[in-house]
Amino acid sequence: MMCEVLSLRDHRKIKGFSKRRLAILSKIPYSSYVRIEKKVENARIERLRAICLVLDISLDEIFFGD
Repeated sequence: MMCEVLSLRDHRKIKGFSKRRLAILSKIPYSSYVRIEKKVENARIERLRAICLVLDISLDEIFFGD
Protein backbone atom coordinates (compact mmCIF):
# COMPACT_ATOMS: atom_id res chain seq x y z
CA MET A 1 0.00 0.00 0.00
CA MET A 2 1.47 3.34 -1.07
CA CYS A 3 0.69 6.51 0.81
CA GLU A 4 0.31 9.75 -1.03
CA VAL A 5 2.50 12.64 0.06
CA LEU A 6 0.43 15.80 -0.05
CA SER A 7 2.14 19.04 -0.93
CA LEU A 8 2.03 22.09 1.29
CA ARG A 9 -0.43 23.55 -1.20
CA ASP A 10 -2.71 20.52 -0.79
CA HIS A 11 -2.58 20.72 3.00
CA ARG A 12 -3.21 24.47 2.90
CA LYS A 13 -6.24 24.08 0.62
CA ILE A 14 -7.68 21.24 2.72
CA LYS A 15 -7.56 23.52 5.77
CA GLY A 16 -9.08 26.42 3.78
CA PHE A 17 -6.23 28.91 4.13
CA SER A 18 -5.07 31.37 1.52
CA LYS A 19 -1.32 31.64 1.04
CA ARG A 20 -1.36 35.08 2.63
CA ARG A 21 -3.36 33.92 5.68
CA LEU A 22 -1.10 30.92 6.25
CA ALA A 23 1.99 33.10 5.98
CA ILE A 24 0.56 35.56 8.53
CA LEU A 25 -0.44 32.83 10.99
CA SER A 26 2.96 31.13 10.56
CA LYS A 27 4.77 34.46 11.04
CA ILE A 28 6.60 33.95 7.75
CA PRO A 29 6.95 36.63 5.09
CA TYR A 30 4.37 36.05 2.36
CA SER A 31 7.00 36.08 -0.40
CA SER A 32 9.01 33.41 1.44
CA TYR A 33 5.94 31.23 1.91
CA VAL A 34 5.13 31.44 -1.80
CA ARG A 35 8.67 30.38 -2.71
CA ILE A 36 8.54 27.49 -0.24
CA GLU A 37 5.19 26.27 -1.59
CA LYS A 38 6.44 26.48 -5.18
CA LYS A 39 9.61 24.64 -4.11
CA VAL A 40 11.76 27.51 -5.37
CA GLU A 41 13.24 27.99 -1.92
CA ASN A 42 14.26 25.30 0.54
CA ALA A 43 12.54 26.02 3.81
CA ARG A 44 14.40 26.23 7.06
CA ILE A 45 13.15 23.68 9.57
CA GLU A 46 11.88 26.45 11.86
CA ARG A 47 9.63 27.75 9.10
CA LEU A 48 8.34 24.29 8.27
CA ARG A 49 7.55 23.71 11.95
CA ALA A 50 5.63 26.99 12.10
CA ILE A 51 3.64 26.06 8.98
CA CYS A 52 2.91 22.57 10.34
CA LEU A 53 1.73 24.01 13.64
CA VAL A 54 -0.80 26.23 11.85
CA LEU A 55 -1.92 23.40 9.54
CA ASP A 56 -2.10 20.98 12.50
CA ILE A 57 0.06 18.40 10.73
CA SER A 58 3.41 16.82 11.51
CA LEU A 59 6.65 17.30 9.60
CA ASP A 60 6.40 13.61 8.70
CA GLU A 61 3.19 14.29 6.78
CA ILE A 62 4.99 16.78 4.55
CA PHE A 63 7.92 14.49 3.83
CA PHE A 64 6.49 10.99 4.10
CA GLY A 65 2.69 11.17 3.95
CA ASP A 66 0.26 9.77 6.50
